[in-house]
Order: sequence, then C-alpha cells, then structure tokens
Amino acid sequence: CRTEQRGQGHPITEHTGHLPYPPTRHDNDLRICTFNARTLASHENQAIFEEAIRGIRYDRDIKEHRTRVLLRAAEERKSLKKAKQSLSKNRTPMDAALGRTGDPITSRSGIEDRMQEFYTDLFRSEIHSVNRKKTQLMKNVWCTGPAVSLHGDDLVETDAYVYLGRELRCNGSIDSELLRRKRAAWGAFANIREVTSQLQDAKLRASLFDSHVLPALCYAAETWPLTKTTVSFIRRAHRALERALIGTTLFMQQKKNQSCADIRRISFLSDPIVHITRAKHRWAGHVLRRDDDRWSTRVTQQFPHPNLVRPRGRPPARWRDSIEEYAKMPYSTGRSTRSSSQRAPYQHWMTRARDRSNWKNCDPRGFA
Repeated sequence: CRTEQRGQGHPITEHTGHLPYPPTRHDNDLRICTFNARTLASHENQAIFEEAIRGIRYDRDIKEHRTRVLLRAAEERKSLKKAKQSLSKNRTPMDAALGRTGDPITSRSGIEDRMQEFYTDLFRSEIHSVNRKKTQLMKNVWCTGPAVSLHGDDLVETDAYVYLGRELRCNGSIDSELLRRKRAAWGAFANIREVTSQLQDAKLRASLFDSHVLPALCYAAETWPLTKTTVSFIRRAHRALERALIGTTLFMQQKKNQSCADIRRISFLSDPIVHITRAKHRWAGHVLRRDDDRWSTRVTQQFPHPNLVRPRGRPPARWRDSIEEYAKMPYSTGRSTRSSSQRAPYQHWMTRARDRSNWKNCDPRGFA
C-alpha cells in the first residue's frame, strides 16, 4: 500500500503569509495516511478530523490557492498546463501507518487491525450515515485476518461487485463480466431492432448498430487482457447479433454455405476486436501521459523484481501483451515492411506512448 503524509511539521498556524502548498483539511498537525483511496487518522486527532470535514473553508482555500498559482504562472509567462499539473504534486511519502500513539506501524497485521479500528470509529460518528444492509466486504486470497465488524456486526463478504457498470472480482476473472456485456448488447439491439428491420440502406443500418450495440458489447474492454477465450467469446456474441441484424440464422447460414466473411460483406459491420484494440491503444496513451501519480499509471509501469522467479507453466496473459505484440515492431508505422528506408530505431512502447503523435503512428490498425 502506498501511504502519504500531509501537513506534518508545518501546521497552518505557523505561517503568516500564503502557503507554498495546497491547503488541506488536516493542516493542524493532523497525520493522515491514504490506503487505496481510503483515509486513516490517528485516534487522538479524530475529533479534529471530523470538525475539519464539516467546515466549508476547505473548498474556498483550494480555489484561492489554485487561482494564485495560475495567476503567478500567467504573470511569469509560464505554461498554464504545467502549473495545473504542479497542483497535484505536493505530496510527501511516508513509510508506515501511524497507530493510536502516533508511532509507525510496519507489520501487515498491525495495519489491518488499525484500519478496522479506524473505520469502526469513523462509521459510528454522526457525520457518516452508512447503510448496513448494502455495506459488504471483498478481499482476495492474500488478505487474511479477523472479520471486519461495523457496529458490532461482521460485514458480509462478497466475491464481486459492480462499479461504474462493470463487475469487478477479487480473483481478476472477467467471465461473468463477459456474460453481462453479452446481455447488455442484446438489450441495446432490442431498442433499435424495430428501426433496423425497416432500413434498406445497409451502411446506415451498420452505422446505427456500431454506435449503439458495439459500445455496449465492448464497454470497459480497454481494461481487459485479450486472451484467446475472451476474443472467441466476443466474436461469437457479435456474429449472433450480426445474423439477427440481417435477418438470418446460423442454420440458414450453414444451409447456404456462407462463411463469416460473407456475412460481414452483407452487414458492413465493424470488427469488435479491432474496436477493442483501438480502445486499448488510446487508453494506454492516456494512462502513460498522466502526471498526477495515479494507481493505474503506477501499476502499468511496474516491473517485477529481478530476483523473483516465475512459477512453472505458461504465465497468464497480461493487459500489456496485446499492445507489446505490435508496438515492439521497430518500424515507424508498426507494420512489418521489407523496406529498410522506413525503419526507425527501436523504442519501448511506454516511451512511445508518452509522445502523442508517435503513439498514433504506432497503431497498426490505423487511426481511431
């Protein structure tokens, strides 16, 4: 877990002028640790933390500080984009969580116990109204320890939950999410089926399908590892929708001895795997060009320790494997060519993704 400490050693009362860092709710020497977008606080400063949350001065201070930084950059004729990026870089790393006495906690079990104590005290406060029926706990196989209780009752453990329209599982499996995408695609197709069945223009019908059904089928697919099973499932689901669009069935297709390529020439639909590949390409560029130190960027750029040894057997497919497959080609366009005049020096795909124009030329499927 990554921890952060803000405000330690420089309380707001010690400054007479403007602060050189963005004001926070815990400038009164309140020590805060962040664990995966969750907040921990020491027990002694709990009342200060709750009182600071109730205040409305925080949002106004942030706005004033942001205005000062942008005005200073404009007066000095500096880049406003870099000034905005600097607003999120005032962070001081800390090595451990803090216990009730303020001493650092380095053990894993101690951190888990401290988190459980903090959330129990926090949810008992008046500022947090928690629906106990909807509050559940999800943890992976590496998370051990006692059950987390809320108001004396243990939280119910769950294996999956839906967040922003996507089902997340602690084991990383997307099998159930693929079934949800298939049902969502058929639901989106049912909404336009009455219109598409009366359209005679095949290209207009395909455009309507690609703008309504394809996004529902490939929602959040830029975060999937493209395994053979995933690719096969998406293709089968898309072909079934394609046959329903043109008014045929699998039996009629086999009876007429038509291939999938023949159906595609009739329907004029886009390939779903190409759609996913382009989405992953765009998403990889967005992630690696970020400067606000998000978890998605840190995890993407993480490399295993050189002393670690992989277990026996083929490793599971990773998210970056489908990108490295074409980005590692040492050519300017990403396509294989025999002409040596078009070859470019090899660059790692993460290096190329930080340059927007270079990353667009790297896409083997063409511009999105």
